[in-house]
Amino acid sequence: MKYVYLAIVLMFSFRSFGQENLTEKAKEKVKEGFKISGFLSANAVGYHVSGIPNRREPFYWIFSGNLNISFLEWSIPITATVSQQESDFDAQLPFNQFGVSPRYKSVTLHLGYRSLNFSEFTLAGNMFLGVGVEVAPENSLVKVSAMYGRFARALNERGAEGFNSRLPAYERWGYGSKVTVGNEKREADLIFFKAADNLESIDRTLADSVGLKPQENFVLGINTRQQITEKTQINVEYALSAYTTDTRNPEIVLDKFTYANNLGGIYVPRESSQFNGAISGSLTYGGEMIQLQVKYRRIGPEYKTMGSTFLNNDLEDITGGVSWRMLKGKINVSTNAGVQRNNLDDEQLSSMVRIVAGANIAYTVSNHLNLNASVANFNASSQLTQFSANTLSPIMRDSLYYLQVTNNASLGANYSVGEGDFRNVLFSNASYQDASSNQGNNTTFYNVNAGYQLNYVPADFTVSTSFNYNDNSSEQVRNKSFGPSLVVAKHFFKRSLKCSLTSTALYNQLNAEKAADIYSTKFMTAYSYAKKHTLSFDATYVSREAYTENNKSFNELRAGILYSYTF
Repeated sequence: MKYVYLAIVLMFSFRSFGQENLTEKAKEKVKEGFKISGFLSANAVGYHVSGIPNRREPFYWIFSGNLNISFLEWSIPITATVSQQESDFDAQLPFNQFGVSPRYKSVTLHLGYRSLNFSEFTLAGNMFLGVGVEVAPENSLVKVSAMYGRFARALNERGAEGFNSRLPAYERWGYGSKVTVGNEKREADLIFFKAADNLESIDRTLADSVGLKPQENFVLGINTRQQITEKTQINVEYALSAYTTDTRNPEIVLDKFTYANNLGGIYVPRESSQFNGAISGSLTYGGEMIQLQVKYRRIGPEYKTMGSTFLNNDLEDITGGVSWRMLKGKINVSTNAGVQRNNLDDEQLSSMVRIVAGANIAYTVSNHLNLNASVANFNASSQLTQFSANTLSPIMRDSLYYLQVTNNASLGANYSVGEGDFRNVLFSNASYQDASSNQGNNTTFYNVNAGYQLNYVPADFTVSTSFNYNDNSSEQVRNKSFGPSLVVAKHFFKRSLKCSLTSTALYNQLNAEKAADIYSTKFMTAYSYAKKHTLSFDATYVSREAYTENNKSFNELRAGILYSYTF
């Protein structure tokens, strides 16, 4: 019996030891899989000027941070920015922002101030406050992205003059989704995006006083990427935007674009609704020695999307480029050409046609000498539409006809020598531009810059000097500016402390008469400790002595201090 008892005790002892061992291994695995990294920074900047009005706020500060938490298959990046400018400026996008994007395997969730990019013509990276999700399994044929949030907050009063000058604005909310089907070689995206202003977010009397109208937008898009061969690819993007410039207008039933009549509460056509399309496509070939690319783009008149801040419309262009290498890669040549036109619906008085062509060559003569050169030609001409040609007087027709030709050329050389304690670099650049038009607006611009840099390696000391010359002349005015610059930089304490001093002088002449002398000095120092802490300080002083009535003399000082911690 005692042997049975001993066997039971030994069995439980081994089991207990195994559980403890398993627990310790699990703890070690969790500890190895748990990581925290990121950075924190605090920045304060002061500003003072005399002789002219302030060109920025006298003082501002900003705190920012980025924290990334990794745990096994989880990744949680967190960002935050807090600034004193939040209280000084009222903006539709606040200065104080925070956001977190936790990711588990193939699923990413976005919370707070985030941005997503569906395509150039739909949602193109605009910041929003809300929620988003991306589901992108590695080997799946289907990927999904979606978002919902506020793109702009309401500004319910008119700002004062100066730095806080602004107009009222509606609160704007939006949502959208992108579904991608396919693999790396062949895939397509189906996109929809909707955004609208909240009519009740600001006082109507205030909105009417500045001509502000609540707007609405609904965009459908489709993209495709096709790998034809190993080195050839085609990309196409198309979008159709329904945009209402005043949601207070009466509803209507459309004879064209009838799909919009059946969207229910997603989008309601109104008297101010307009429909425009945008398309772009590219064909690229990437060989070892030669690369080819052809692009086409057409953005309809009045095409707009609330998902993009900057997007030109009413244009059509086609461009192409060829680049290749020669002499075992020592010579690289690239050429490009294109044509662009506007007034796609012939509703403007004139149409503009632009033609551009250019070439660039870079030659690595040796390990010490590099040369480069480029030329470009830009032609822009206006053409009267049939309506304006028949209805306008000859004088008006002549005034609307416009032709401009611009030629550009540049040369550059860089020569370096020395591989021991002393290393020297000589550099020079020159550029030329000539622009002429049939209306007499002819200008010529020259720029020449040359300099020398010396690096004394044992002392970690660098000094460089250069001279810059600019000459800008037209039929009535000739403006020259020239002057030297000097930069001195030194590292101390095994490169943990860096100091640099930059001094520049610029002498300006207007029609051969002295116009102004501008002197600037900048000092910068940064100290790093334990590869985690960095404390830096910089100060810039600018002094302008004016000699003409149109220029004003002033003295300006800007100084800032920055601390950052990386972990």
